[in-house]
Amino acid sequence: MLQICSKFRHCLIPHLQKSCLNNLKQIGTASAVANSTNAEPEWQLIAATCISRSPIITAELTPMEKEYKELVEQREFEQSLQSDHELRLIEDKIKIDLMSMQDRDLVEIEEVSSQTGTEFEDASVAELESHQFGSRVTDADKLNDMTSLNRALDRSLYLTISQKLGSQHQWVFPQTKWIPGETLRQSCERIVKDICGSKIKVKILGNSPCGFYKYKYSKEMRKDEGFIGAKVFFFTGHVLAFDTQGKLDINKDIFSDYLWLTQDELSTKLGKSYYQAVSSFIISDQ
Repeated sequence: MLQICSKFRHCLIPHLQKSCLNNLKQIGTASAVANSTNAEPEWQLIAATCISRSPIITAELTPMEKEYKELVEQREFEQSLQSDHELRLIEDKIKIDLMSMQDRDLVEIEEVSSQTGTEFEDASVAELESHQFGSRVTDADKLNDMTSLNRALDRSLYLTISQKLGSQHQWVFPQTKWIPGETLRQSCERIVKDICGSKIKVKILGNSPCGFYKYKYSKEMRKDEGFIGAKVFFFTGHVLAFDTQGKLDINKDIFSDYLWLTQDELSTKLGKSYYQAVSSFIISDQ
């Protein structure tokens, strides 16, 4: 009896093992088919560049700053020692008094005949009055030319373009699709070169993104692109040099228009969610 049970066991175990393996293979195949059927499309990677021009001149002082400046200057004047020019004026006055009292032996004629401190002061004031200071308001400010870099000299300006995304144009920072084989920074350098060319010199800062934003494509765009949406990685770029006006020759097939905007103006041009994403890494100059 024991021998029969032992033989039966040896015959049954391999059969069960084979049956279990077949079931596991069928379950794995069905799971793979289900996963491939229910798998969502991937996200498209986009590299964008926040190109900024730093302020060229200092900002206007606020009323409080002006009041504090006057207070500090008055305090420094009261506690300061006499300058070399003030000491020179005192010495000139002593020499003139000695000359008037006919004590000519105590005064050298060459020193009296040279330029006095008062004459030097008068000449300096005349030179200052003849100097023409540059205006804080440029021609681009007067014409409200937002395509010129020569405007809002006391504010930071950001390059914003009207780029074709799908079937419509949207106001965004310059962006391009990431190409396999290049880094996100290289993608940003490529779009900067395509837009700015040789007229504006831009330096990309860092190798890692400074901001992130994502959005979903429309149904038609999903079919065309094959992606559920875009994940945008922002990099920072600073304008190092530009020509007289900083005008751009953009490709009208891709970009319909461009503007150099302050942070206040960005909030009126960019979409609400897009502006919230970029404002997290834009430093306010107000």
